Order: sequence, then C-alpha cells, then structure tokens
Amino acid sequence: MNTLHLCHWQNLVHLEQHLGLLSENDSLLIFGTFSVDEQKKIIDVMQDFSTNWYLVNKDIDPNIANRHSPHEINHEQWLELIIQHNNSYAWK
Repeated sequence: MNTLHLCHWQNLVHLEQHLGLLSENDSLLIFGTFSVDEQKKIIDVMQDFSTNWYLVNKDIDPNIANRHSPHEINHEQWLELIIQHNNSYAWK
C-alpha cells in the first residue's frame, strides 16, 4: 500500500518533524508559498530521502510546471498523484 503525504508548507522545522512518517512506497507533496531560498533548503533536506517527493508553489502559474527543479509539478500532475496512491495523509 502507498500513501501520498500532503505537507502544507509552514517552515523547515515542520517538514523535518514529519519526515519520519514516510514509508518506502510513499510519496510526499509539499505545497504552499515558498521563496527560492526556502525551496533550496527543502531540496537540500529531501535529497537524502529515497521517497518520491514533489513541490507545488502557489505563486507559480498552476497550469505550468516550473522547471527550476525536476520535483516541481503542476496541479494536473498533483491530481494524477492522488489517483496513483491508495491513501492520502495531510500533515498539520
């Protein structure tokens, strides 16, 4: 079974506190508004994880995937992730 974890971006501490919830077959979607510097910090933290992970920045046009990182996806791709996973879990 695989779970799509949804992290509404708050800060790096919030993200790191929840990373222990991820299992091998899970994926993580981090969404919200984050700066370029915050995005770089997210990438630095997540590069050590084998889990699939994705970013959706609310400040970017939702119909165009931003290509600053291969992990950035658009809202249509987000919907595809929901369909591909058995469960979803939102982090508060």
